[in-house]
Amino acid sequence: MPKITILTAFLLIAGVMVSSCGTIFAYTMSSSNYKMELDSANVGGGQSASSLYNQQSTLGEVGTGFLSTSLSRLYAGFQQNYQTATTSSCNNNGICDSPDETINNCSSDCGCNNNLACETSRGEDILNCNFDCGNKATIYSPEGATLLIEKIEIKNISFDSALVSWQTSDLGVCKFVWGTTTDYFGGTVGEEDFWINHTTLISNLYSGSFYHFKVICRGTNNQWAQSKDYKFSTLSIPQEKVVPNVENLSYESKDRGVNLTWKNPTEGEFKEIQIRKSTKFYPQNSNEGELVYQGVDNFFLDQKIDLEQDYYYTVFTVDEAGDYSSGVILRAKLNKAGEKVQPQPPVSEPTKPAPPEVEKLTWNDFEFWQGSKRIEFTAGKLLFKEGLPIKIAIAYKKVPEVLKTILVSLKNDNEYFSFLLKINQEKTHYIATIVPPAVGLYPFDIYVLDYQNQSLKKIQGFMEIGSQRVFLSLLDFGQYFSFPVVGLIVLVILFLIILILRRRLKNKNKK
Repeated sequence: MPKITILTAFLLIAGVMVSSCGTIFAYTMSSSNYKMELDSANVGGGQSASSLYNQQSTLGEVGTGFLSTSLSRLYAGFQQNYQTATTSSCNNNGICDSPDETINNCSSDCGCNNNLACETSRGEDILNCNFDCGNKATIYSPEGATLLIEKIEIKNISFDSALVSWQTSDLGVCKFVWGTTTDYFGGTVGEEDFWINHTTLISNLYSGSFYHFKVICRGTNNQWAQSKDYKFSTLSIPQEKVVPNVENLSYESKDRGVNLTWKNPTEGEFKEIQIRKSTKFYPQNSNEGELVYQGVDNFFLDQKIDLEQDYYYTVFTVDEAGDYSSGVILRAKLNKAGEKVQPQPPVSEPTKPAPPEVEKLTWNDFEFWQGSKRIEFTAGKLLFKEGLPIKIAIAYKKVPEVLKTILVSLKNDNEYFSFLLKINQEKTHYIATIVPPAVGLYPFDIYVLDYQNQSLKKIQGFMEIGSQRVFLSLLDFGQYFSFPVVGLIVLVILFLIILILRRRLKNKNKK
């Protein structure tokens, strides 16, 4: 019996497959360096090519074909019509000679090679090769071409912005990168034209925070330069005394009057409560509206009212020094039967377009602090812990002079709890301090009003109050300790658990 070789078996299998599948061998294999195409069942019939390799035959005549590259050429048999392979334009000299060389046909000369050196001769820059040309890389310029970044100055530092200026030794186009760390993830400001004197304003910064920045520039001769790391600190909100507001202000109908109840503050030098009332709008200070209550109780029954009339109350806390809180507000109304009308929002919805300087206000223009931690508005909500006072502020300069009132309001079931923001003594911020409600998720809105008490802007979101946990989670540990410390704590806990279990098992075996 004849011996069947591996090649014979392969050809037999191939024949069966061809007879059953027809044109199963009509396919193409390729990569960036190699391409093979067979469009016939005959092994010799096909053509393959790449930038370095070209093979062609006459579809079935095994002895007819040729092999050609830019380095060698082999002829076999006869081929009447053929074309030579395209010679490669890559000269492997380490310089990307555009447009003949590209990253597709000459990766040895062109494109980002991630070697931590920013090689402009390869066409690398911070846009297409951040790993090499990013803020931590060494930037190389063409030999003999220099560009210097000089006279960097930080000016006009405020609570939320800073002005930075610098000069370049020649015309340059620059990019300014900044952030709270040396990763510079805070933002990027890029120029479009070449200048010698450069200035950029960075805004929407956090008050009382440190920032890092660098400047990266490119000259007209493709020379590059970058500055060292610089840092500055924004101004802090003045740590003036803030008088806490009352909590849980609400009302109900009683004896054909409005009965207000609240919880007095437990922090600070509490002296008394003052309630001012108006039929026009919420009294903003101790000089507006009618003083209807002054004392230390946690309730007040107002029977001097007319049915079907809106009444606006502001409850102020006064401390021993005579300073006032920002004020908690409430809108009350009784129907003809003397019953409480369904609670309404603190003000009406905006009915006309706001001025551009008001319309552009967002959650990011406001600051929310709980203790020493700034709370960010993310995923449509603010996340606070229960029991700890919350400070809300917005820089005075961000609010146009046309405005009179800024108030915040949260809704719990059918009740609205609303607070005024008060201008501090230095006139740098509108500020209010509130105590968060019970654990839960609450609609939370900010209203901006004009001098006619008309709503100009409503900013909507949610406030979520989380519980204070007796034991810190690992996530909480991560805020106070480094990850190695957290890992060590976990190992110690596991060791103690194992030790306790072993002792219990040992004692059980003794019994």
